[in-house]
Amino acid sequence: MTVWERLQALRRGYGLRRGLMREALLRADFLLHRIGKRELVAGLRELGLDEGDLVCVHTAFRSLGFVVGGPLTVIRALEEVVGPEGTILMPAYSTGGMTADWVKGSPVFDVLRTPSDLGVLPEVFRTLPGTLRSLHPTHSVCGRGRLAAALLEGHEEAARPFGQGTPFMRLIERGGSGLILGARLHNFTTLRTIEDHLGASYPLNPYLPETFPVEIVDQAGKRRVVRTLVPDPALGPRRNGDVLLPFLRERGLVREGRVGRANAILVECATLLDALEAATREGILAYRQ
Repeated sequence: MTVWERLQALRRGYGLRRGLMREALLRADFLLHRIGKRELVAGLRELGLDEGDLVCVHTAFRSLGFVVGGPLTVIRALEEVVGPEGTILMPAYSTGGMTADWVKGSPVFDVLRTPSDLGVLPEVFRTLPGTLRSLHPTHSVCGRGRLAAALLEGHEEAARPFGQGTPFMRLIERGGSGLILGARLHNFTTLRTIEDHLGASYPLNPYLPETFPVEIVDQAGKRRVVRTLVPDPALGPRRNGDVLLPFLRERGLVREGRVGRANAILVECATLLDALEAATREGILAYRQ
């Protein structure tokens, strides 16, 4: 690619000024902040992740620095830390931003082919041989490891995307952890389990009133239609899970540190639902008032 072609690509993708700043940061990381698997493994272990753990990972890959070997290095580091008895989950949502608009466009969710729209690391994770993916059309989850099949099974049949019978609730029930690398606590989708757990008792209704049909294609190529609740787009701009961080800190449910160059948060989920219920009773919701 010529210099002119690269400039045009940056202009299209980010706007020229933002694109040039991004390019400069990438080059600085390449020269000054090269991160290998050894550093990632050390950071994950220091944060508290251990062999045999069940962990749901949310990342902003760019924040880690220049990772030698790319996203696959991060995945291999996670696998080394949790070992063969551990399990790694990553969200693999595929709606391209506004879920309500996506479901109204008569989409087809193909569990093997529909890409994730959550960035490069979840997409590489999804496409690795041996990775499993739940069949939920809007909020699918991918998994590798000992418990992956049991955690992902039947997600599309759950009454609510984050409630009983979903990987998010099963993460809590099995005492797993949430790992946030370079992202915000807001990005930790498991926080939404409280909304589905309390249902009508939750102070806000986070969903549109009707369910929407979506055609899905399973691993065997079989097609069927499932119905799902869809988050209310009017509430989306008000969501702010970060307001829960001080509450969870007070209860000792988060450990904070660094992995590579990224700020990292490890959330212990065994008592997370109880903590979120207590926060709700105190009027602390993951929404701006």
